[in-house]
Amino acid sequence: MPFVHAVLALLVLVAAFPGTAVAEPVDAYPRIVERTITEFIRPGYDRLAAEAGAMDKVAAALCASPSEETLSAARGQFADLVDAWSRVELLRFGPVREDNRYERLNFWPDRRSLGLRQVQRIIAGKDESAIGAKALWDKSVAVQGLGALEFALFGTGADKLAEAGAADFRCRYAESIAARMAATAGDVASDWNKADGFSAVLLEPGDDNPVYRTHGEVVQDLLRAMTEEMQFVRDLKIVAIMGEDAKDANPRVAPFRRAGLTVAAIKANVESVLAMFEKGDFISALGEEDAWLSQSLRFEIGQVFQSLGQVEDDFGKALRDEDKRKFLDLVLLSLHGAKESIGDYYAGRTGLAIGFNSFDGD
Repeated sequence: MPFVHAVLALLVLVAAFPGTAVAEPVDAYPRIVERTITEFIRPGYDRLAAEAGAMDKVAAALCASPSEETLSAARGQFADLVDAWSRVELLRFGPVREDNRYERLNFWPDRRSLGLRQVQRIIAGKDESAIGAKALWDKSVAVQGLGALEFALFGTGADKLAEAGAADFRCRYAESIAARMAATAGDVASDWNKADGFSAVLLEPGDDNPVYRTHGEVVQDLLRAMTEEMQFVRDLKIVAIMGEDAKDANPRVAPFRRAGLTVAAIKANVESVLAMFEKGDFISALGEEDAWLSQSLRFEIGQVFQSLGQVEDDFGKALRDEDKRKFLDLVLLSLHGAKESIGDYYAGRTGLAIGFNSFDGD
């Protein structure tokens, strides 16, 4: 693997010289933007809305008929909902940014567990003002998304959800969160599907466009979304949790650790980058001599999956095991390689400098 990274680094340096860079492939950009919207963004949000709607239904079924079976179904649907979210998490722009929808859907990282404590207070105090999708809209973003729903379904005392009358309020709160998420995700999906909505902002750049003057600027932001996601996963979901050594690891702050979905969510995050790159056909902006880039990106992400497979059974335990931590080091190396493929090589060959992103300096 070090050899592969060395070759990639050399190619990036070669691409940086004006004499070797290709002309800006502006003709490919409109199609890349259109394909990214129609083949990746819209289907991704449509699935998120569908999974949130299904979560609402299974949560209602759990409350109506508490049992081990209905609790298991609710927890299983939660895993599907996390997967759907994790595949659009990289989209930090557009309709999801209106009214703090992004944070409403998933408030993470929850620094100093301030959000968790709010959720715990609602459940412990049986706060009726938090019941109902409309009521939750007026509450903190931290108590109406995936983190809150995870604690309701998997946190301390959640097993009582399977017992009739043992956790009625907790179940109604979980159902309210699911209903709120279904409404929020549905609004985001609807906004992306409107012909005159935010899609038009990306598809029709120009002097009258309030955000983009050219399709190249749009592609630039799409590239930034991919590189940001890899940095987000690397720095916040792995490095910050690993600590300097095994003794310094903090598995308790890992995303979705109560549900045992930390690695599954990270895999979906990373796979979403490859899916966006391929479904958007970003490679079409480069010449035949650069066709290898898609395979390089697929290789790096394949290495991420292979290494994560070694720690998937118990991510928390792996963080405190020096031998297992070596696999996480390999994950970090491959994530860096994947980020370089897009952020340095691709950006260099197209002339679309990405520059700083929202996670630089975190």
